[in-house]
Amino acid sequence: HTHTHTHTHTSGVVQMNDVALAKEHASGPDDVTEQRALWLIIAKYLVKQTPPDVQGTVELVASSGVLRIEDVLPFFPDFVVIDNFKDEICDALEDYSRQIEDLRNTMQESTKSADAIRKDIRDLRGRACYVSSNQRCDSCNLSLLSRQLYVFPCSHAFHADCLRDIVLPTLPDHIRTQVVANWGRRSGVGSAAEVEDSIASSCPLCGDIMIDSIDQPLGTQAEARAWKLPDRTI
Repeated sequence: HTHTHTHTHTSGVVQMNDVALAKEHASGPDDVTEQRALWLIIAKYLVKQTPPDVQGTVELVASSGVLRIEDVLPFFPDFVVIDNFKDEICDALEDYSRQIEDLRNTMQESTKSADAIRKDIRDLRGRACYVSSNQRCDSCNLSLLSRQLYVFPCSHAFHADCLRDIVLPTLPDHIRTQVVANWGRRSGVGSAAEVEDSIASSCPLCGDIMIDSIDQPLGTQAEARAWKLPDRTI
């Protein structure tokens, strides 16, 4: 209802030949779509003058901030000389040309990104880690092949239970509880995926876990108290 009232009021002001006041009303609404509709009412009024107020319409487009020359061209009769709009049409075409060029560049960048992602996927599919028969667990130093193991792209390798013992203290309480609960029944696809996501997301020796541990104390508070030297009075 407010939009309709504003439209009617603006049309009435224009019909009273008070274009300046109509422009003030058109600039009032915060909604751009509403502003554009009001400015178009004024543009139609200027075009319907005899002869059409070409210069006034061009100036209206420039001052509105929401209209383009192509928005008002359909209002003009066919006999209007295009030279009157030559500069504005050229500006509009140049602007469209810039937009097309920007879109072309964006598409090229998107294509490059997609190609890079496809290449990464192909590389991941062909990537493999090799474990030698005498390789040892980087945690317990026992033979790596003696039980289930995890090998990271950095070549660090751990027994599954050794990796679990390293990672568990770094996990939030609710995730730690889930890992402990699912550890004994990892044969299920869902449970196995949850456990692997939790404990094998990155290498504990050179991944995020090691980086996050930089600000952690080297020992517990009990150990710190045990290491504290007694005060000596000189």
